[in-house]
Amino acid sequence: MATTAALWVRTSLLGNKVNPLGSKVSFKSIWEAYGRLVIKYPWRSQITQTAVLLAAGDVISQMVVERRNLHTFEWTRVGRFFVLGCMLAPVYRVWYVALDKMVKATGTTAVLKKVFLDQIVYAPPFLAMFVVATGMLQMQSKQEIESKLKSEMPDIMRTNYQVWPATQFLNFYLVPLHHRILVINIVGLFWNTYMAFMTNKDDSPPTSQKLTVPPSPKIGGMLHARTLKEDDE
Repeated sequence: MATTAALWVRTSLLGNKVNPLGSKVSFKSIWEAYGRLVIKYPWRSQITQTAVLLAAGDVISQMVVERRNLHTFEWTRVGRFFVLGCMLAPVYRVWYVALDKMVKATGTTAVLKKVFLDQIVYAPPFLAMFVVATGMLQMQSKQEIESKLKSEMPDIMRTNYQVWPATQFLNFYLVPLHHRILVINIVGLFWNTYMAFMTNKDDSPPTSQKLTVPPSPKIGGMLHARTLKEDDE
């Protein structure tokens, strides 16, 4: 099975061309191969990259933000975010295909319409669904999930509007449809770190010192620093 999977990846990326041992592979060839893969296998490729990057965001959250060590690191939590990525990727794709059909015009006005629909119609219920799905994967009760929605959603929405409108304007304006989820996932690596922290911060182990979350340079420092303090008890 491993041999079959490796053959599928090699064939998908390189076609029938076999890369000679020791030959150099340029970034351009890798990018072109990725483009072919996304076009040929849009669902599988985008689900995989979303799941991997969502899980990676949780790894960063646990190691960098929460400063967990090997004894307190939760691999099951990483697994939950991987599963969550598999669940959410189809939602991404369906939405962006539908958005392109709803707004068929081009130019700045059309892009602004897409950003408006994305941030007003899509973002609030999607982020609420993210929090609910995370709570369900954590086996939280209905009351706990409702409480988390009430306490965390205002901060999540404020941060969302600091990060995503500008990102999506550039995404819709410059990037072809089949690469938009990749852009979202690249920026989303930092966003996912934030979301992983926000949806799990009550479970974070106490630390012996204040922990400040630095603003990410990739998103212009929009994510505000947050401080975790040691429990006096």
